[in-house]
Amino acid sequence: MAVLAGIGALGALGPMLVSDWVIRRVAIEQGRVELESMAGTMLEHAEGVLDSASEALTSLARGGVHDCSPTSIAFIGEAVFTHPPLKEIGVYDAGDRIVCSNFGPARMAMDRTGALSVKGGQFDLAMIPTRIPGHQALGLRRDDDGGGGGGGLAAIIESSAVLMELLHGSRRASGHARVELADGTLVDLAGQTRAGVLARDPEMIEIRRASARYPVVAAVAAPRSALVQPFMHLANYAKVGSGALGVILLCVVAVSARRRPTLEAEIDAAMAAGEFIPFYQPIVDATEGRASGCEVLLRWSKPNGELVRPDVFIPFAEATGQIIPITARLMRRVADDLDAICREQEDFSVSINLVAEHFATAEIVGEVRAAFAAGAVRPGNLIFEITERRPLTNLNKAREVMSALQVLGCRIALDDAGTGHSGLAYIQNLGMDVIKIDRMFVDAIGNDAAKAPVVDALIDLGHELGMNIVAEGVETEEQFAYLRARGVRFFQGFLFARPMPCDSFRRFVGAFRPTPAAIAAAPPARAA
Repeated sequence: MAVLAGIGALGALGPMLVSDWVIRRVAIEQGRVELESMAGTMLEHAEGVLDSASEALTSLARGGVHDCSPTSIAFIGEAVFTHPPLKEIGVYDAGDRIVCSNFGPARMAMDRTGALSVKGGQFDLAMIPTRIPGHQALGLRRDDDGGGGGGGLAAIIESSAVLMELLHGSRRASGHARVELADGTLVDLAGQTRAGVLARDPEMIEIRRASARYPVVAAVAAPRSALVQPFMHLANYAKVGSGALGVILLCVVAVSARRRPTLEAEIDAAMAAGEFIPFYQPIVDATEGRASGCEVLLRWSKPNGELVRPDVFIPFAEATGQIIPITARLMRRVADDLDAICREQEDFSVSINLVAEHFATAEIVGEVRAAFAAGAVRPGNLIFEITERRPLTNLNKAREVMSALQVLGCRIALDDAGTGHSGLAYIQNLGMDVIKIDRMFVDAIGNDAAKAPVVDALIDLGHELGMNIVAEGVETEEQFAYLRARGVRFFQGFLFARPMPCDSFRRFVGAFRPTPAAIAAAPPARAA
Protein backbone atom coordinates (compact mmCIF):
# COMPACT_ATOMS: atom_id res chain seq x y z
CA MET A 1 0.00 0.00 0.00
CA ALA A 2 2.85 2.37 0.76
CA VAL A 3 4.23 1.89 -2.76
CA LEU A 4 0.83 2.63 -4.34
CA ALA A 5 0.36 5.68 -2.12
CA GLY A 6 3.71 6.97 -3.23
CA ILE A 7 2.78 6.45 -6.84
CA GLY A 8 -0.47 8.34 -6.30
CA ALA A 9 1.38 11.27 -4.77
CA LEU A 10 3.69 11.45 -7.73
CA GLY A 11 0.86 10.97 -10.21
CA ALA A 12 0.40 14.68 -10.67
CA LEU A 13 3.89 14.85 -12.12
CA GLY A 14 2.90 12.38 -14.85
CA PRO A 15 3.69 8.79 -15.61
CA MET A 16 7.00 9.54 -17.27
CA LEU A 17 8.37 10.74 -13.92
CA VAL A 18 7.22 7.78 -11.86
CA SER A 19 7.77 4.99 -14.37
CA ASP A 20 11.53 4.73 -13.94
CA TRP A 21 11.29 4.74 -10.14
CA VAL A 22 8.58 2.08 -10.03
CA ILE A 23 10.26 -0.24 -12.52
CA ARG A 24 13.65 0.03 -10.86
CA ARG A 25 12.23 -0.70 -7.43
CA VAL A 26 10.26 -3.70 -8.69
CA ALA A 27 13.24 -5.07 -10.65
CA ILE A 28 15.70 -4.72 -7.78
CA GLU A 29 13.33 -6.39 -5.32
CA GLN A 30 12.80 -9.27 -7.75
CA GLY A 31 16.55 -9.53 -8.42
CA ARG A 32 17.27 -9.63 -4.70
CA VAL A 33 14.93 -12.62 -4.31
CA GLU A 34 16.74 -14.49 -7.10
CA LEU A 35 20.17 -13.69 -5.65
CA GLU A 36 19.05 -14.88 -2.20
CA SER A 37 17.94 -18.17 -3.74
CA MET A 38 21.28 -18.58 -5.51
CA ALA A 39 23.30 -17.85 -2.37
CA GLY A 40 21.25 -20.31 -0.33
CA THR A 41 21.69 -23.06 -2.91
CA MET A 42 25.43 -22.42 -3.14
CA LEU A 43 25.80 -22.62 0.64
CA GLU A 44 23.86 -25.89 0.83
CA HIS A 45 26.17 -27.37 -1.79
CA ALA A 46 29.33 -26.23 0.01
CA GLU A 47 28.05 -27.66 3.29
CA GLY A 48 27.29 -30.95 1.57
CA VAL A 49 30.85 -31.21 0.26
CA LEU A 50 32.27 -30.52 3.73
CA ASP A 51 29.84 -33.01 5.28
CA SER A 52 31.18 -35.66 2.90
CA ALA A 53 34.79 -34.81 3.78
CA SER A 54 34.06 -34.79 7.51
CA GLU A 55 32.33 -38.16 7.27
CA ALA A 56 35.28 -39.68 5.39
CA LEU A 57 37.86 -38.44 7.93
CA THR A 58 35.79 -39.56 10.93
CA SER A 59 35.23 -43.01 9.44
CA LEU A 60 38.94 -43.47 8.75
CA ALA A 61 39.96 -42.25 12.21
CA ARG A 62 37.52 -44.58 13.94
CA GLY A 63 38.86 -47.40 11.78
CA GLY A 64 42.35 -46.83 13.14
CA VAL A 65 43.86 -45.20 10.06
CA HIS A 66 46.64 -42.92 11.26
CA ASP A 67 49.82 -44.00 9.48
CA CYS A 68 51.26 -44.76 6.03
CA SER A 69 51.07 -48.55 6.14
CA PRO A 70 49.81 -50.30 2.98
CA THR A 71 46.61 -51.19 4.81
CA SER A 72 45.99 -47.57 5.81
CA ILE A 73 46.71 -46.33 2.28
CA ALA A 74 44.23 -48.87 0.92
CA PHE A 75 41.53 -47.66 3.31
CA ILE A 76 42.27 -44.05 2.40
CA GLY A 77 41.97 -44.87 -1.30
CA GLU A 78 38.59 -46.51 -0.71
CA ALA A 79 37.39 -43.45 1.25
CA VAL A 80 38.38 -41.13 -1.60
CA PHE A 81 36.58 -43.35 -4.09
CA THR A 82 33.36 -43.45 -2.07
CA HIS A 83 33.38 -39.68 -1.39
CA PRO A 84 33.76 -38.21 -4.92
CA PRO A 85 34.16 -34.53 -3.94
CA LEU A 86 37.51 -35.61 -2.47
CA LYS A 87 40.55 -36.13 -4.65
CA GLU A 88 43.12 -36.77 -1.93
CA ILE A 89 43.28 -37.61 1.77
CA GLY A 90 46.64 -37.26 3.49
CA VAL A 91 48.17 -38.34 6.78
CA TYR A 92 49.97 -35.51 8.55
CA ASP A 93 52.53 -35.77 11.34
CA ALA A 94 53.06 -33.81 14.54
CA GLY A 95 54.77 -31.09 12.53
CA ASP A 96 51.69 -30.58 10.36
CA ARG A 97 53.41 -32.08 7.31
CA ILE A 98 51.48 -34.41 5.02
CA VAL A 99 53.71 -37.47 4.78
CA CYS A 100 51.55 -39.74 2.59
CA SER A 101 48.19 -39.92 0.88
CA ASN A 102 46.19 -42.15 -1.44
CA PHE A 103 48.71 -41.11 -4.13
CA GLY A 104 51.63 -42.48 -2.10
CA PRO A 105 54.48 -40.79 -0.18
CA ALA A 106 54.27 -37.01 0.11
CA ARG A 107 56.01 -34.11 1.79
CA MET A 108 53.72 -31.08 1.99
CA ALA A 109 53.94 -28.59 4.83
CA MET A 110 50.68 -27.13 6.12
CA ASP A 111 50.63 -23.81 7.93
CA ARG A 112 47.92 -23.79 10.61
CA THR A 113 48.26 -20.07 11.20
CA GLY A 114 44.81 -18.64 10.73
CA ALA A 115 43.10 -22.05 10.39
CA LEU A 116 39.44 -21.87 11.41
CA SER A 117 38.09 -24.21 14.07
CA VAL A 118 35.27 -26.62 13.13
CA LYS A 119 33.10 -28.85 15.35
CA GLY A 120 34.57 -27.88 18.69
CA GLY A 121 38.17 -27.79 17.55
CA GLN A 122 38.82 -31.37 16.48
CA PHE A 123 38.63 -30.21 12.86
CA ASP A 124 39.94 -27.07 11.24
CA LEU A 125 39.54 -25.52 7.80
CA ALA A 126 42.03 -23.58 5.70
CA MET A 127 43.43 -23.21 2.21
CA ILE A 128 46.47 -25.50 2.00
CA PRO A 129 49.17 -26.23 -0.62
CA THR A 130 48.87 -29.22 -2.95
CA ARG A 131 51.28 -31.35 -4.95
CA ILE A 132 51.06 -28.82 -7.78
CA PRO A 133 53.48 -25.94 -7.13
CA GLY A 134 51.66 -22.69 -6.48
CA HIS A 135 48.24 -24.39 -6.36
CA GLN A 136 46.06 -24.41 -3.25
CA ALA A 137 42.98 -26.36 -2.30
CA LEU A 138 40.56 -26.35 0.61
CA GLY A 139 41.84 -28.53 3.45
CA LEU A 140 39.65 -30.00 6.18
CA ARG A 141 41.91 -31.44 8.87
CA ARG A 142 41.04 -33.78 11.70
CA ASP A 143 43.44 -34.35 14.59
CA ASP A 144 43.90 -37.84 15.94
CA ASP A 145 41.45 -38.71 18.68
CA GLY A 146 44.31 -38.86 21.16
CA GLY A 147 44.98 -35.14 20.69
CA GLY A 148 48.24 -33.73 21.88
CA GLY A 149 49.36 -32.53 18.47
CA GLY A 150 50.21 -36.02 17.28
CA GLY A 151 49.05 -35.57 13.69
CA GLY A 152 45.88 -36.62 11.94
CA LEU A 153 44.13 -36.77 8.58
CA ALA A 154 43.52 -34.03 6.02
CA ALA A 155 40.94 -34.04 3.25
CA ILE A 156 42.10 -32.05 0.22
CA ILE A 157 39.16 -30.62 -1.72
CA GLU A 158 39.48 -28.89 -5.07
CA SER A 159 38.06 -25.38 -4.83
CA SER A 160 35.92 -25.90 -7.91
CA ALA A 161 34.12 -28.76 -6.14
CA VAL A 162 33.02 -26.42 -3.34
CA LEU A 163 31.51 -23.71 -5.55
CA MET A 164 28.27 -24.60 -7.33
CA GLU A 165 28.24 -22.38 -10.37
CA LEU A 166 24.77 -20.91 -10.91
CA LEU A 167 25.69 -17.79 -12.89
CA HIS A 168 24.97 -18.20 -16.58
CA GLY A 169 24.47 -15.99 -19.60
CA SER A 170 24.08 -12.30 -18.80
CA ARG A 171 24.26 -13.00 -15.07
CA ARG A 172 27.76 -14.42 -15.49
CA ALA A 173 28.85 -11.57 -17.74
CA SER A 174 27.88 -8.92 -15.18
CA GLY A 175 27.61 -10.68 -11.81
CA HIS A 176 29.82 -12.34 -9.25
CA ALA A 177 29.57 -15.45 -7.07
CA ARG A 178 32.06 -16.81 -4.58
CA VAL A 179 32.59 -19.12 -1.64
CA GLU A 180 34.95 -17.88 1.02
CA LEU A 181 36.03 -18.77 4.52
CA ALA A 182 34.64 -16.84 7.45
CA ASP A 183 37.83 -14.76 7.65
CA GLY A 184 37.40 -13.64 4.03
CA THR A 185 39.88 -16.08 2.45
CA LEU A 186 38.68 -16.83 -1.07
CA VAL A 187 37.93 -20.47 -1.90
CA ASP A 188 36.66 -20.00 -5.47
CA LEU A 189 34.68 -17.54 -7.58
CA ALA A 190 32.60 -17.45 -10.74
CA GLY A 191 31.72 -14.62 -13.10
CA GLN A 192 33.35 -11.26 -12.53
CA THR A 193 35.46 -10.25 -9.55
CA ARG A 194 33.67 -8.55 -6.69
CA ALA A 195 35.87 -5.50 -7.22
CA GLY A 196 34.85 -5.40 -10.86
CA VAL A 197 31.14 -5.45 -10.05
CA LEU A 198 31.65 -2.86 -7.31
CA ALA A 199 33.50 -0.56 -9.71
CA ARG A 200 30.59 -0.81 -12.14
CA ASP A 201 28.03 -0.10 -9.42
CA PRO A 202 29.14 1.08 -5.94
CA GLU A 203 25.60 0.32 -4.73
CA MET A 204 25.52 -3.20 -6.15
CA ILE A 205 23.18 -5.76 -4.65
CA GLU A 206 25.15 -8.38 -2.70
CA ILE A 207 23.71 -11.32 -0.78
CA ARG A 208 25.81 -13.27 1.74
CA ARG A 209 24.82 -16.50 3.46
CA ALA A 210 26.98 -17.84 6.31
CA SER A 211 26.94 -21.46 7.42
CA ALA A 212 25.92 -22.28 10.98
CA ARG A 213 28.02 -25.48 10.87
CA TYR A 214 31.19 -24.53 9.04
CA PRO A 215 33.20 -21.30 8.79
CA VAL A 216 32.20 -20.75 5.16
CA VAL A 217 30.20 -18.05 3.38
CA ALA A 218 28.47 -18.07 0.01
CA ALA A 219 28.00 -14.71 -1.68
CA VAL A 220 26.51 -13.52 -4.93
CA ALA A 221 26.37 -9.98 -6.31
CA ALA A 222 25.06 -8.10 -9.31
CA PRO A 223 24.99 -4.46 -10.43
CA ARG A 224 21.55 -2.88 -10.20
CA SER A 225 21.61 -2.13 -13.92
CA ALA A 226 21.79 -5.87 -14.70
CA LEU A 227 18.77 -6.51 -12.48
CA VAL A 228 16.77 -3.64 -13.99
CA GLN A 229 17.54 -4.21 -17.66
CA PRO A 230 15.06 -7.11 -18.24
CA PHE A 231 12.24 -4.86 -16.94
CA MET A 232 12.95 -1.67 -18.88
CA HIS A 233 10.55 -2.55 -21.69
CA LEU A 234 7.79 -1.83 -19.18
CA ALA A 235 8.60 1.88 -19.40
CA ASN A 236 6.80 1.92 -22.74
CA TYR A 237 3.53 1.49 -20.88
CA ALA A 238 4.00 4.94 -19.39
CA LYS A 239 3.71 6.35 -22.91
CA VAL A 240 0.31 4.77 -23.56
CA GLY A 241 -1.56 7.54 -21.80
CA SER A 242 -0.99 10.63 -19.81
CA GLY A 243 -1.87 11.76 -16.33
CA ALA A 244 -3.96 9.38 -14.25
CA LEU A 245 -4.51 6.90 -17.09
CA GLY A 246 -0.78 6.45 -17.60
CA VAL A 247 -0.19 6.00 -13.89
CA ILE A 248 -2.97 3.40 -13.63
CA LEU A 249 -1.55 1.45 -16.56
CA LEU A 250 1.92 1.62 -15.08
CA CYS A 251 0.70 0.43 -11.69
CA VAL A 252 -1.06 -2.54 -13.24
CA VAL A 253 2.09 -3.54 -15.12
CA ALA A 254 4.33 -2.94 -12.10
CA VAL A 255 2.17 -5.07 -9.81
CA SER A 256 2.25 -7.79 -12.44
CA ALA A 257 6.02 -7.51 -12.68
CA ARG A 258 6.41 -7.75 -8.91
CA ARG A 259 4.70 -11.09 -9.12
CA ARG A 260 7.18 -12.28 -11.72
CA PRO A 261 8.24 -15.73 -10.55
CA THR A 262 11.73 -16.73 -9.58
CA LEU A 263 13.59 -19.08 -11.89
CA GLU A 264 12.48 -21.97 -9.70
CA ALA A 265 8.83 -20.94 -10.06
CA GLU A 266 9.30 -20.36 -13.79
CA ILE A 267 10.62 -23.90 -14.16
CA ASP A 268 7.64 -25.29 -12.23
CA ALA A 269 5.26 -23.39 -14.50
CA ALA A 270 7.15 -24.54 -17.60
CA MET A 271 6.81 -28.16 -16.48
CA ALA A 272 3.06 -27.76 -16.00
CA ALA A 273 2.75 -26.16 -19.45
CA GLY A 274 4.82 -28.83 -21.18
CA GLU A 275 7.50 -26.38 -22.30
CA PHE A 276 10.39 -28.80 -21.73
CA ILE A 277 10.75 -30.80 -24.91
CA PRO A 278 13.20 -33.37 -26.26
CA PHE A 279 15.52 -32.78 -29.18
CA TYR A 280 17.19 -35.80 -30.71
CA GLN A 281 20.75 -36.14 -32.04
CA PRO A 282 21.32 -39.27 -34.12
CA ILE A 283 23.93 -41.88 -33.25
CA VAL A 284 25.16 -43.51 -36.46
CA ASP A 285 26.32 -47.10 -36.87
CA ALA A 286 29.13 -46.73 -39.40
CA THR A 287 29.27 -50.47 -40.04
CA GLU A 288 25.62 -50.88 -41.02
CA GLY A 289 25.23 -47.35 -42.38
CA ARG A 290 22.15 -46.43 -40.36
CA ALA A 291 20.94 -44.25 -37.55
CA SER A 292 21.00 -46.90 -34.82
CA GLY A 293 20.09 -44.67 -31.93
CA CYS A 294 19.95 -41.16 -30.54
CA GLU A 295 20.76 -39.01 -27.56
CA VAL A 296 17.83 -37.17 -26.02
CA LEU A 297 18.70 -33.53 -25.29
CA LEU A 298 16.48 -31.35 -23.13
CA ARG A 299 15.28 -27.99 -24.48
CA TRP A 300 13.04 -25.31 -22.96
CA SER A 301 10.69 -23.95 -25.62
CA LYS A 302 8.81 -20.87 -24.43
CA PRO A 303 5.38 -19.91 -25.84
CA ASN A 304 6.94 -17.06 -27.83
CA GLY A 305 9.18 -19.52 -29.68
CA GLU A 306 12.33 -18.72 -27.69
CA LEU A 307 14.57 -21.70 -26.92
CA VAL A 308 16.29 -21.27 -23.55
CA ARG A 309 19.86 -22.58 -23.57
CA PRO A 310 20.33 -25.68 -21.40
CA ASP A 311 23.25 -24.12 -19.51
CA VAL A 312 20.88 -21.42 -18.25
CA PHE A 313 18.40 -23.69 -16.49
CA ILE A 314 19.74 -27.25 -16.13
CA PRO A 315 22.37 -26.52 -13.41
CA PHE A 316 19.70 -24.64 -11.46
CA ALA A 317 17.19 -27.47 -11.90
CA GLU A 318 19.81 -29.92 -10.65
CA ALA A 319 20.47 -27.77 -7.60
CA THR A 320 16.77 -27.44 -6.70
CA GLY A 321 15.90 -31.08 -7.43
CA GLN A 322 13.51 -30.07 -10.22
CA ILE A 323 15.57 -32.13 -12.64
CA ILE A 324 13.86 -35.24 -11.20
CA PRO A 325 10.28 -34.40 -12.31
CA ILE A 326 11.60 -32.81 -15.53
CA THR A 327 13.28 -36.10 -16.44
CA ALA A 328 10.15 -38.10 -15.60
CA ARG A 329 8.05 -35.96 -17.95
CA LEU A 330 10.78 -36.09 -20.59
CA MET A 331 10.81 -39.89 -20.56
CA ARG A 332 7.05 -40.08 -21.07
CA ARG A 333 7.38 -37.73 -24.06
CA VAL A 334 10.23 -39.81 -25.49
CA ALA A 335 8.14 -42.98 -25.20
CA ASP A 336 5.49 -41.39 -27.43
CA ASP A 337 7.88 -39.69 -29.86
CA LEU A 338 9.98 -42.76 -30.66
CA ASP A 339 7.29 -45.44 -30.59
CA ALA A 340 7.08 -45.83 -34.38
CA ILE A 341 10.87 -45.88 -34.81
CA CYS A 342 11.32 -48.60 -32.19
CA ARG A 343 8.56 -50.69 -33.76
CA GLU A 344 10.56 -50.72 -36.99
CA GLN A 345 13.99 -51.06 -35.34
CA GLU A 346 13.64 -53.10 -32.17
CA ASP A 347 17.31 -52.61 -31.27
CA PHE A 348 17.16 -48.81 -31.65
CA SER A 349 18.99 -47.23 -28.69
CA VAL A 350 17.72 -44.19 -26.80
CA SER A 351 20.28 -42.40 -24.60
CA ILE A 352 18.96 -40.22 -21.78
CA ASN A 353 21.15 -38.13 -19.48
CA LEU A 354 20.90 -38.60 -15.73
CA VAL A 355 22.69 -36.64 -13.01
CA ALA A 356 23.90 -37.46 -9.52
CA GLU A 357 20.53 -36.53 -8.00
CA HIS A 358 18.84 -39.37 -9.91
CA PHE A 359 21.02 -41.91 -8.14
CA ALA A 360 20.35 -40.68 -4.61
CA THR A 361 17.14 -42.76 -4.43
CA ALA A 362 15.49 -45.56 -6.39
CA GLU A 363 12.75 -43.20 -7.65
CA ILE A 364 14.18 -43.23 -11.18
CA VAL A 365 13.65 -47.01 -11.41
CA GLY A 366 9.92 -46.60 -10.81
CA GLU A 367 9.75 -43.73 -13.28
CA VAL A 368 11.37 -45.89 -15.98
CA ARG A 369 8.89 -48.69 -15.34
CA ALA A 370 5.97 -46.28 -15.55
CA ALA A 371 7.14 -44.41 -18.65
CA PHE A 372 8.08 -47.47 -20.70
CA ALA A 373 5.59 -50.06 -19.48
CA ALA A 374 3.67 -50.04 -22.76
CA GLY A 375 4.54 -49.20 -26.34
CA ALA A 376 7.51 -50.08 -28.50
CA VAL A 377 10.16 -48.17 -26.53
CA ARG A 378 11.16 -50.69 -23.89
CA PRO A 379 13.74 -50.53 -21.10
CA GLY A 380 15.99 -52.64 -23.31
CA ASN A 381 16.20 -49.72 -25.74
CA LEU A 382 17.40 -47.33 -23.06
CA ILE A 383 20.91 -46.20 -22.27
CA PHE A 384 21.26 -43.89 -19.28
CA GLU A 385 24.28 -41.61 -19.48
CA ILE A 386 26.07 -40.49 -16.34
CA THR A 387 28.65 -37.77 -16.80
CA GLU A 388 32.17 -37.97 -15.45
CA ARG A 389 32.21 -34.18 -15.03
CA ARG A 390 29.94 -34.16 -11.93
CA PRO A 391 30.80 -36.81 -9.36
CA LEU A 392 28.29 -39.14 -7.76
CA THR A 393 28.03 -38.38 -4.05
CA ASN A 394 27.03 -41.84 -2.84
CA LEU A 395 28.58 -44.58 -4.93
CA ASN A 396 27.05 -47.42 -2.95
CA LYS A 397 23.54 -46.10 -3.56
CA ALA A 398 24.39 -45.31 -7.18
CA ARG A 399 25.57 -48.89 -7.70
CA GLU A 400 22.29 -50.16 -6.25
CA VAL A 401 20.17 -47.92 -8.51
CA MET A 402 22.20 -48.72 -11.63
CA SER A 403 21.92 -52.44 -10.94
CA ALA A 404 18.14 -52.10 -10.64
CA LEU A 405 18.02 -50.29 -13.99
CA GLN A 406 20.19 -52.96 -15.61
CA VAL A 407 17.87 -55.67 -14.26
CA LEU A 408 15.09 -53.96 -16.23
CA GLY A 409 17.24 -54.26 -19.36
CA CYS A 410 18.64 -50.71 -19.44
CA ARG A 411 22.30 -50.02 -20.07
CA ILE A 412 24.56 -47.45 -18.41
CA ALA A 413 27.00 -45.24 -20.32
CA LEU A 414 29.94 -43.24 -19.04
CA ASP A 415 29.49 -39.86 -20.69
CA ASP A 416 32.32 -37.33 -21.19
CA ALA A 417 34.84 -40.15 -20.69
CA GLY A 418 38.33 -38.89 -19.92
CA THR A 419 37.31 -35.45 -18.63
CA GLY A 420 37.15 -36.19 -14.90
CA HIS A 421 38.90 -38.15 -12.20
CA SER A 422 36.36 -40.91 -11.62
CA GLY A 423 35.96 -42.63 -15.00
CA LEU A 424 38.07 -45.74 -14.41
CA ALA A 425 36.58 -46.19 -10.95
CA TYR A 426 33.07 -45.90 -12.41
CA ILE A 427 33.82 -48.48 -15.09
CA GLN A 428 35.35 -50.88 -12.59
CA ASN A 429 32.84 -50.53 -9.79
CA LEU A 430 29.55 -49.46 -11.37
CA GLY A 431 29.31 -51.90 -14.26
CA MET A 432 29.25 -49.47 -17.18
CA ASP A 433 28.13 -50.86 -20.55
CA VAL A 434 29.06 -48.03 -22.94
CA ILE A 435 31.91 -45.50 -23.17
CA LYS A 436 31.25 -42.12 -24.81
CA ILE A 437 34.49 -40.40 -25.78
CA ASP A 438 34.18 -36.68 -25.07
CA ARG A 439 34.40 -34.22 -27.95
CA MET A 440 37.34 -32.49 -26.22
CA PHE A 441 39.50 -35.46 -27.20
CA VAL A 442 37.87 -35.95 -30.58
CA ASP A 443 38.62 -32.29 -31.37
CA ALA A 444 42.29 -32.97 -30.63
CA ILE A 445 42.61 -35.49 -33.46
CA GLY A 446 45.06 -33.99 -35.92
CA ASN A 447 45.49 -30.87 -33.76
CA ASP A 448 46.81 -31.84 -30.32
CA ALA A 449 49.31 -34.68 -30.19
CA ALA A 450 49.22 -34.69 -26.37
CA LYS A 451 45.54 -35.66 -26.22
CA ALA A 452 45.50 -38.26 -28.99
CA PRO A 453 46.89 -41.01 -26.70
CA VAL A 454 43.87 -40.49 -24.41
CA VAL A 455 41.54 -41.31 -27.30
CA ASP A 456 43.55 -44.41 -28.13
CA ALA A 457 43.61 -45.51 -24.47
CA LEU A 458 39.84 -45.12 -24.10
CA ILE A 459 39.24 -47.08 -27.31
CA ASP A 460 41.60 -49.87 -26.18
CA LEU A 461 39.92 -49.98 -22.77
CA GLY A 462 36.47 -50.23 -24.31
CA HIS A 463 37.51 -53.01 -26.67
CA GLU A 464 39.27 -54.93 -23.90
CA LEU A 465 36.18 -54.79 -21.67
CA GLY A 466 33.78 -55.62 -24.48
CA MET A 467 32.00 -52.27 -24.19
CA ASN A 468 30.35 -50.36 -27.01
CA ILE A 469 32.19 -47.13 -27.83
CA VAL A 470 30.52 -43.95 -29.07
CA ALA A 471 32.61 -41.03 -30.31
CA GLU A 472 30.91 -37.69 -29.56
CA GLY A 473 31.42 -34.37 -31.30
CA VAL A 474 32.66 -35.80 -34.59
CA GLU A 475 32.72 -32.91 -37.05
CA THR A 476 35.33 -33.71 -39.70
CA GLU A 477 36.13 -36.53 -42.10
CA GLU A 478 39.62 -36.70 -40.60
CA GLN A 479 38.23 -37.41 -37.14
CA PHE A 480 35.83 -40.01 -38.51
CA ALA A 481 38.60 -41.79 -40.46
CA TYR A 482 40.97 -41.82 -37.46
CA LEU A 483 38.36 -43.30 -35.13
CA ARG A 484 37.02 -45.74 -37.71
CA ALA A 485 40.53 -47.08 -38.34
CA ARG A 486 40.76 -47.86 -34.61
CA GLY A 487 37.59 -49.88 -34.55
CA VAL A 488 35.04 -47.31 -33.37
CA ARG A 489 31.64 -48.19 -34.77
CA PHE A 490 29.20 -45.62 -33.37
CA PHE A 491 29.40 -41.88 -34.04
CA GLN A 492 27.58 -38.75 -32.92
CA GLY A 493 28.27 -35.22 -34.10
CA PHE A 494 27.63 -32.45 -36.58
CA LEU A 495 29.34 -34.43 -39.36
CA PHE A 496 26.14 -36.49 -39.42
CA ALA A 497 23.43 -34.29 -37.90
CA ARG A 498 22.70 -31.63 -35.31
CA PRO A 499 20.12 -32.12 -32.54
CA MET A 500 16.63 -31.76 -34.02
CA PRO A 501 12.96 -31.82 -33.00
CA CYS A 502 10.98 -35.03 -33.22
CA ASP A 503 9.44 -34.63 -36.70
CA SER A 504 12.79 -33.83 -38.30
CA PHE A 505 14.43 -36.70 -36.46
CA ARG A 506 11.84 -39.21 -37.71
CA ARG A 507 12.50 -38.08 -41.28
CA PHE A 508 16.25 -38.37 -40.75
CA VAL A 509 15.98 -41.93 -39.44
CA GLY A 510 13.70 -42.87 -42.34
CA ALA A 511 16.22 -41.57 -44.86
CA PHE A 512 19.28 -43.01 -43.12
CA ARG A 513 18.50 -46.70 -43.58
CA PRO A 514 21.02 -49.47 -44.21
CA THR A 515 21.19 -51.51 -47.36
CA PRO A 516 20.46 -55.23 -47.03
CA ALA A 517 24.05 -55.97 -48.05
CA ALA A 518 25.41 -53.78 -45.26
CA ILE A 519 23.22 -55.49 -42.67
CA ALA A 520 24.30 -58.94 -43.85
CA ALA A 521 27.99 -58.01 -43.77
CA ALA A 522 27.94 -56.27 -40.39
CA PRO A 523 29.14 -58.23 -37.34
CA PRO A 524 26.54 -58.53 -34.58
CA ALA A 525 26.56 -55.70 -32.07
CA ARG A 526 24.00 -54.11 -29.88
CA ALA A 527 23.14 -50.60 -31.03
CA ALA A 528 24.70 -47.84 -28.98
